[in-house]
Amino acid sequence: MEQPREKQIDKKKVILIMGIGLLVFFGFAAVFFFWQYPHQQEFGTTGIFTKEETERTAEALIALISDHSYEQVLSEYAGDAFRGEVEAEDLEHMVIGVSSDWGEFVQMKSCVLGEMKKAGRDYALAEVEVQYELVNVIFTFSFDREMKLAGVYMQQKASTES
Repeated sequence: MEQPREKQIDKKKVILIMGIGLLVFFGFAAVFFFWQYPHQQEFGTTGIFTKEETERTAEALIALISDHSYEQVLSEYAGDAFRGEVEAEDLEHMVIGVSSDWGEFVQMKSCVLGEMKKAGRDYALAEVEVQYELVNVIFTFSFDREMKLAGVYMQQKASTES
């Protein structure tokens, strides 16, 4: 028994409308995720951040972290969003997660700067390799437009010695 022609046309319309709806949905989703995804760019591209201030702020943060002055990191350098997500104990756990004993600070070995745009906001990035007596640590800092700390990541540099 055949279905009336009107029912067949209605099914085609429904499938077409659903297909268009899915295309629109996935199009908006793709644009949203692209906008949210961080886009790195060469330092100085935006003209917002200066090399001197970015390096100076990263060095000050490394000194405070090396002295275990986590409260001071948050009170003097952290932006509101970062302070709302991270407490001094969290910074301490990050340090311990790298190594339970770093030894004394020896020197900063290298500093690489960049910029990033994420969700329409501009950030300065500083990746600094620091030598301590017992480990080498790579710090990655992100700073907002006001040069407030927006993010921090620490990792122990893999040893290349045999």
